[in-house]
Amino acid sequence: MECNKIVYDNVKELTIEQNIAFSLSCLNRLSHLPQLFINSEDFGIEYLDKIIPKNTIENILNDSIRKLTKEPLNIKKVDLLKNIKLLEKMLLDDDIESSTEKQIFFYYVLIIIHTFEYIYKKSIEHINLISDAMVEIINQTAYKENPKLTDTEIIELVDIEIDKEVEKEIKILEIIKTGNNELLNEYIKNSRVEYKA
Repeated sequence: MECNKIVYDNVKELTIEQNIAFSLSCLNRLSHLPQLFINSEDFGIEYLDKIIPKNTIENILNDSIRKLTKEPLNIKKVDLLKNIKLLEKMLLDDDIESSTEKQIFFYYVLIIIHTFEYIYKKSIEHINLISDAMVEIINQTAYKENPKLTDTEIIELVDIEIDKEVEKEIKILEIIKTGNNELLNEYIKNSRVEYKA
């Protein structure tokens, strides 16, 4: 995407470990959202029940994050592929269900998949796609939270919110380069992506 090209340029300068840290920072900024959607009957990702039992979904997501946080570069290739395949079951075509909640969940799962794929292939393209997914989530939340705005107003608002997101990602990348994990954790905590139904 053109709007976050600066992020693409910055991740090129990072090591594999630093790029994984960037990916985990994105997941940590979203970590409160999947549980909200999975455990509520008011949100629209019930399509998953037809594929994976509801009580299993959270376990799969938590197990994936645990693996990525613990020793990501020690995950065996066969396990990387197994995790990718399992997570891909949670992704359905948008025509089946296009709720905002489903879209946010979709992009959250995509970020996990792209992280596993980055570890497997070491292709920077997967880190770029993680940033794209974050931009899409911001886009979705802005539309959902401001239904009374005109089309022109919502486009302007989305542009502003995406610019703010890109600034946050750049700041995270800068902190990652310093190796200051305490500052990184504090910044992530203060820059969670909020969603109001």
